[in-house]
Amino acid sequence: MIAWMAFCGNKANDCATFDSSTADWFKIGQKGLLEGTIEEGTWFQKSFSRWDGSPSLWSETVPPGLKAGRYLVRHEIISLHSANKPQFYPECVHVEVKGDGHSVPGKDHLVRIPGVWNMDRE
Repeated sequence: MIAWMAFCGNKANDCATFDSSTADWFKIGQKGLLEGTIEEGTWFQKSFSRWDGSPSLWSETVPPGLKAGRYLVRHEIISLHSANKPQFYPECVHVEVKGDGHSVPGKDHLVRIPGVWNMDRE
């Protein structure tokens, strides 16, 4: 499970008209294998499947000092239960970051979605 953010950097800074396929996304958090091995371990998704709706299961913090403006937040579950056929379950929300921050992630932390995953890599 991964949480990403992207700045809605169009002229109006409006996420509703923003093309997220050209966005520069940066990861703000992830949860995966909690213990054990890949084949027989305990994965965070198991806890998530038993979630009762309470707000304390998983939270992420907007990076301190982040440039103010409107952002998309993408929460993504990647299911790997079928060999070589990952299933993606994304959800997005618009948020507004306020404050006097001016920080932006460096280029080495930015990815494109789609494009971040490649089945040809090991």
